[in-house]
Amino acid sequence: MAAPPYYRFFVGDYLRDAGHLSLLEHGAYRRLIDLYMIEGGPLPFDMPRLYRLLHATSKEEQAAVQVVVDEFFRMDGPVLRHRRCDRELSWQAKLKENQSDRAKIRWENERKTNEIHADALPRQSHGNAIQNQIHNQEELLASHSVDISPSVTQNAPSCPVDQIVALWNQIVAQAGGKRVLNVSPKRRTMIACRWREVRPDTTDEGLRWFENLFRDRIAPSKFATGRQPGRDGGIFRIGIDSALASEQVVDQILEGKYA
Repeated sequence: MAAPPYYRFFVGDYLRDAGHLSLLEHGAYRRLIDLYMIEGGPLPFDMPRLYRLLHATSKEEQAAVQVVVDEFFRMDGPVLRHRRCDRELSWQAKLKENQSDRAKIRWENERKTNEIHADALPRQSHGNAIQNQIHNQEELLASHSVDISPSVTQNAPSCPVDQIVALWNQIVAQAGGKRVLNVSPKRRTMIACRWREVRPDTTDEGLRWFENLFRDRIAPSKFATGRQPGRDGGIFRIGIDSALASEQVVDQILEGKYA
């Protein structure tokens, strides 16, 4: 599997599970996780090879790697597995698959729209044909977004929309972004779609993901929060509708759009 451009890292979860490690062991743990994600799968159960891959050259560094492997990884035949890394890679794979599916739907509906444009029925005006086709396209895309991988999401916790909005107001709005004053049905649907794409196992995990997005990626941006003018001299203040408009927009933010 190709390495993803980023991976989710929940600092609270990490410190709760690994806060007892020494500084050297922390470094070994993070290098092991990074290597796991870059490789896109399990690591070889071959300690000398792992030492080489991690550049663990001293006895102290090698001992730290061994401590982390013994505590946080499990043997699976000739490889070492890490539960959270496997779950993250699975999430990345489903995310990529869903993006591909949505792209195919868009392309197919654009093709149908073009066909209607060229071969409109005599009894229906050209404008009405295009309008109806676009309406059908939006309905298909909306239903696809709502029903992503039902076998995966059916047991997922329901989306705490009001709590996510509260996090936005506490973090982004306080930094200068637009404050959410009204949670309309359209906004609720939009936020719930982004929640389903995150696929958290628990409500707390999902809230931490959104908190990290708001605190680490959006609030620090002077441009996004109106503290620094753009190249044209204009002031931009990001709103929740812009930040969570689509999965692609969230990906861009995670990849440093407002850095």
